[in-house]
Amino acid sequence: MVLVNLSGDLIVRVEVFGENGPMRTDLDIWCRRLPGFGWVVCNAADEVSSRPFNEPGQGEIPPEGVWVSRKGERSYVYDLVRTDP
Repeated sequence: MVLVNLSGDLIVRVEVFGENGPMRTDLDIWCRRLPGFGWVVCNAADEVSSRPFNEPGQGEIPPEGVWVSRKGERSYVYDLVRTDP
């Protein structure tokens, strides 16, 4: 899976590792499904920095489509796209 930044050229590869869900390969943050909340990108303390825009996603894998993230005072929009078979 890849996260494509819709406001620039940044493409972030997401790999799947074990039971914790996909992890970004460029930072030590995780894509997890939090109980009662849905899929998010968070750190080890479960502090959320990104989530799906349209629906939280309760399935076994993160939902494809638009995700939003926050870093400090800035917000970013990404498109999560499945690239694996």
